[in-house]
Amino acid sequence: MNLTGVAINKNRITLTIVALAVIAGIVAYGTLPKAQDPGFTVRTAVITTRFPGASPERVELLVTDKIEKKIQEMPEIDSITSESRTG
Repeated sequence: MNLTGVAINKNRITLTIVALAVIAGIVAYGTLPKAQDPGFTVRTAVITTRFPGASPERVELLVTDKIEKKIQEMPEIDSITSESRTG
């Protein structure tokens, strides 16, 4: 007799095994260690520069572009966004 036939013909044994597996799973889940606040690292940087009296275009050309080019050389960097404003 194959496994399927035994499971169907001896359904009380099958149900008992399934019930024990479910109870064991619930007990195992209850004993798993839980962290209240799991640790994770968020790597974000904000760079602020000031250039009094300069237009946004001038700040972009003289400051922001140079900083972005240097930061892009770092292999860990995934994305860069920038904003240049007046002075």
